[in-house]
Amino acid sequence: MPTTKVKEEITSKIKSGELTMKPKWYFVVGTALLFQGTLGAILLGIFVSNLCFYHLRNYGPFGYLFLGREGFSPFLETFPWKLLIVAGLSLIVGYKLLKKYEFSYSKHSVYLFLILMASILIAGLLTDLAGFNERVRHNRFLNPVYSERFLGHDWMMGEIRQKTNDGFILETPQGDLVQIKVNKQTVSPHGNQFDEGRRVRLVGAFYKDASRSGDFFEAKAAGLDEGMRWRRYQVKGAMTHKPQRLLLVK
Repeated sequence: MPTTKVKEEITSKIKSGELTMKPKWYFVVGTALLFQGTLGAILLGIFVSNLCFYHLRNYGPFGYLFLGREGFSPFLETFPWKLLIVAGLSLIVGYKLLKKYEFSYSKHSVYLFLILMASILIAGLLTDLAGFNERVRHNRFLNPVYSERFLGHDWMMGEIRQKTNDGFILETPQGDLVQIKVNKQTVSPHGNQFDEGRRVRLVGAFYKDASRSGDFFEAKAAGLDEGMRWRRYQVKGAMTHKPQRLLLVK
């Protein structure tokens, strides 16, 4: 249909009352809300992707896969699945909102999606590298987001604080001290030099030691200095001194 006829048809419908003109403020408010929603979705995506990188840096979950079959369960526990889902949803919402702008043509949809995804990931990585998470993780409003767990029922990670006759004492980044027992059956693909100050991830189980009236963690597999990149000052008061007493964690 020619443009002139379209204009005449629309004009006639407006005059007859079939169509009503929206006031200017309606479009201004709609544009403002669309902009805020798009910006909010993108910022949320950046923040959550930043948390993903922070989580991967702290836990290094892929390192558990090098410890054999026993490391698969800790990998599933420490990998940020939920954060990835939220980041993906934020990306989709941001993409859908961006498509509503006039400059977003359908033939450029794939490029728009890829550019948006790359921008969010790069911004999230740079935010983490800049130390954003270490600065805000103790904020009372954001602290629940950083509820980290460096110790499970059959896995843990930390720094070797003191060697013992049959193993060593491990301190997690949160300050928990655990007595670790290693033996000839302990699998250690990255070597077995369990020296003080080295970081280690362990897979095994807690056992009751009647002779010592306490518990110990028997390591079935151990990985040294790989993957984990938490910072020593990350948890206030932790990893700054030699342990004066041993806290056996059940």
